[in-house]
Amino acid sequence: VVAEWDVSKTIGVDNVTATLYKTQKFDVIKPTYKLIISGKGAVKEYSNVTDCPWNTYYNKIVQLEIREDVSEVLGIAFSNLEKLEIVQINGNLNFGNNTFYNSDVEFFCHENTSTYGAIQNLGYTLSSLCSENVTEWSVKTKKSCEEDEVLTGTCLRCAKILEKIGES
Repeated sequence: VVAEWDVSKTIGVDNVTATLYKTQKFDVIKPTYKLIISGKGAVKEYSNVTDCPWNTYYNKIVQLEIREDVSEVLGIAFSNLEKLEIVQINGNLNFGNNTFYNSDVEFFCHENTSTYGAIQNLGYTLSSLCSENVTEWSVKTKKSCEEDEVLTGTCLRCAKILEKIGES
């Protein structure tokens, strides 16, 4: 852990922490970091980039993960993160139009969440986390001379039913 901040919107109601970690590809000359927002409730609303506690790391944060019980991030908390590449959102997150403003990133989240649709509507690059949360795939259609085998599974987090081509 490089740094940790209480970013709760309302003290006594919300319990949200921002924790900064070195990435696996950390380089002393060009350091990069992962920021994880965790806990329960809403994040404090930041109206200026310099108000964010991670502002001294702004151009070095490459990954952002917002965990499942974080419900809201408004303001410009993650806008203009120059090096941000990947944002993983694990639950239903209410966020503002400017929360990720001017950050050209790829989002990963669960398909059966309001967050998935909101990110799609804003036009960001979006990938599903659902296939990572299927523990058991079953055969839907057996392989034949003309067709590949089709497997089906259910995401344990959002209950989305998935299909994939493959071998059981």
